[in-house]
Amino acid sequence: MFISLLPWLISPYEKFILKRKKKLANKNILIKSEVELGAKFLLWQISRLILCKNNKHNNICDKCYECNLMKLKNHPDFYYINSKKIGIEEIKELKLKIFIKPQINQNKIIWLSNIENISEYGINSLLKILEEPPTNVWFLMYHEGSTEITKTLNSRCIKYLLKTPAEKTSLMWLKTKNNYTKYTNLTALRLNNNSPILAKKFLDSFFMKEKNNLFKILNYSINELNLMNLLPLMQKNNTIIKINWIYILLLDAIKLKNQINEYLINLDNLNLIKKLSMKYSYEKLFFSIKFWIKCKKRIIKIKGINYQLILTEQLLKWEEILDFKQ
Repeated sequence: MFISLLPWLISPYEKFILKRKKKLANKNILIKSEVELGAKFLLWQISRLILCKNNKHNNICDKCYECNLMKLKNHPDFYYINSKKIGIEEIKELKLKIFIKPQINQNKIIWLSNIENISEYGINSLLKILEEPPTNVWFLMYHEGSTEITKTLNSRCIKYLLKTPAEKTSLMWLKTKNNYTKYTNLTALRLNNNSPILAKKFLDSFFMKEKNNLFKILNYSINELNLMNLLPLMQKNNTIIKINWIYILLLDAIKLKNQINEYLINLDNLNLIKKLSMKYSYEKLFFSIKFWIKCKKRIIKIKGINYQLILTEQLLKWEEILDFKQ
């Protein structure tokens, strides 16, 4: 089962099983996490357990007719509502579905994704439904991100808060997924808000290689006192992401200068961090970060801006801040 592959989900899954054994009346479940930690995977497992015909001892049989329908994502008593904006029409449709008798199971599941996108009308209507739902209907909802969910909605649900796993747990899981070094995995993890799932996606993509290539050219450019070497790579693609990488690297240099080593992010480029920290003063590193953030805001705010022009200006200004002299 997938649950064995995501160790940080075992505890909330077991809590659900425990509450289910006690046959609690509240069948409204809300799973919350500030970063991607597999809330959808957890709800999918819970859904399969609820609809499994032979779920003795709270285990999914994976063989019954209902389980096979779930595998095919074609179970008539499982309703998946995924809308970027859940409003009047979606809530009206939801009201029709919940009062229809289950076709092949004693339970029915309403899965609401993107719960943070529900309109004001939608949330008020949903609250009325959740207050007195049919006894055989389970409402499964998840919310990923920092957006506030109304306290009233919280009070109508059994809440599961997915906490970011300890770095040791995440590193052990990532180690089973790739052959990278500990420092590479740790860098990916810290660059992605300590989400092991996002870290894996980052490592599986071209981003880590592109980041290291950027830092390699930056190191060369510092030695040659010519930051314009960065221009072709910076303007090619993912400019905003690359700006983020640069000022996170500069923050690492400030942390190292202040001996806050345990919070370094780019541990796979420690030599470059040490060079920046030793070579430049706190003020130069701070003003470098400030100007890169200003550059990022200009690119985001001004539509159709000439990337080459703005980046050329930025790199020349950065050379002034770092006091490059040919």
